[in-house]
Formats: sequence, C-alpha cells, structure tokens
Amino acid sequence: MADEKTWTIKQRFVHNRNIISKAFTTLVFALFMWHGKFQELQGAPAQNHYYVVRHAFDSGLLELIIILALFGLYVAFSKRHMVKGKIIFLATGVGIWMAYFALFAYRDYLLSQMFTMQTALVFAVAVSFWIDILAGDF
Repeated sequence: MADEKTWTIKQRFVHNRNIISKAFTTLVFALFMWHGKFQELQGAPAQNHYYVVRHAFDSGLLELIIILALFGLYVAFSKRHMVKGKIIFLATGVGIWMAYFALFAYRDYLLSQMFTMQTALVFAVAVSFWIDILAGDF
C-alpha cells in the first residue's frame, strides 16, 4: 500500500517539494497577515458592509491557516508517504486560499475599486493549489 512506504529525507524533499513550498508560502502569508492585522484596514469606515472585511483578518482565520501550514509541513516531512494527507492539505488549501482571494477582492472593491498586488498573489497561490489537485500530484 502506498501509505506504508518509508522514505529517506532526500526522497521526502524530492517527492514533497510542492507540498513543502505551499506549506511554507501559507505559513509566511499567515505570519505577515498576523503582524499587520491591526494595521490592514486602519482608518476604514466602521459601516456595516466593512464588518465582514475587517473581521476576516482576525486571528481566528489566521490560526486556521497556520494550522494548515503546519499540517502541510508534517505531511511533507513525515517518514511515511501520506497520499491522503496530501489530498487533505491540497483540498483544504484550495478552500482557504480561494476564501482569502474572495475577501481580498471584496476589500479591494470596497476600498479602492482596483485589484491590488496582494489580491493577485493570493489568487496565484490558490491557482497553484488547484493545479496540483488537477494534476494528481499526491
């Protein structure tokens, strides 16, 4: 069975390089968002339609994305080849990154009417998760 195969550290890096890079990207994103969560929308009007955008960057969602990143690193560096773990990481990652893309796009629409580089980069990461799923890179 594929889930019972034990890999060396070199094999883990070679076969899990996409998972490692996605987990690292997710972790870095969360840490930068956490650092700037109080400054991201400072000065934005406190009207009702801003409520969703303001609270989308609270620590709860960032903790979720940090847990996803740590899970991805665990799957990637595990001594066993975990196909199910990779599928769970990629599928959950697509959902979270697409949700963040929607939040960033909504924020851009409300505040500047133009997409920012942040929104484009979040979309690019979400697409990279989709590509791995569609390619069956498990």
